[in-house]
Amino acid sequence: FPSHDSNLYDDWEFDSLNSYAGPSAGEVVVGIDVAVGGDNSSSCVIRGNEMVSLLARKTTTDVQSLISMVRESLGGLQPNYIVIDATGVGAFAPAEFKREWPTATVIPVNFGDKAWKPGYDNRRAEIHFDFKARLKSKCIYFGPSIHAESRIELQRQMRASEYMIGNKSAFKLIPKKEIKAKTGRSPDDLDSVALACSVDAVAIKMMSVNSQIQQHNTYSNSIVTGK
Repeated sequence: FPSHDSNLYDDWEFDSLNSYAGPSAGEVVVGIDVAVGGDNSSSCVIRGNEMVSLLARKTTTDVQSLISMVRESLGGLQPNYIVIDATGVGAFAPAEFKREWPTATVIPVNFGDKAWKPGYDNRRAEIHFDFKARLKSKCIYFGPSIHAESRIELQRQMRASEYMIGNKSAFKLIPKKEIKAKTGRSPDDLDSVALACSVDAVAIKMMSVNSQIQQHNTYSNSIVTGK
């Protein structure tokens, strides 16, 4: 394995996204990357193996603006799972999403948290390598509603993503600000796609027990306090 920076994604992995296999039935998963520092937030919707929406919007960390973006991204679909980068929006964001879509399982993710599996520097690295594995298995593809501009931008962000071997021989990704320096944009689209794609429903159910309990308590407290 390289100790220096190496490309995380290969072009053939991106090309596999273009192998459309027809409409896909399955659970609807939303991945949300929240913007900081004036960048776009991004929302990706996956239904089964098909990417049906990839939307980037100027938002604030105000939760209602993010909910509006996700509602537009869903286009009437009802989500089964919502996986949100909760780093910049605070602990109450998952409860607000749960209030909006009460039947959905809402999973907050902090990219800087410890990885669930050994060998990764943090959750962000783990999530991207899980997405890479899904690309290799060719079980995720662009639906016809994903515009050419969105596909090109996603490829740019994938090409600019690199990794190295960090402490304790763990995979570590280069910071988002380095990707932005190369492409002119933070890799928010790519992060939202990885959030939506990389964790399957079974894994979410297995790994989210503590998140569900915390989410329930936060939601209950918000009702009691009226906040």
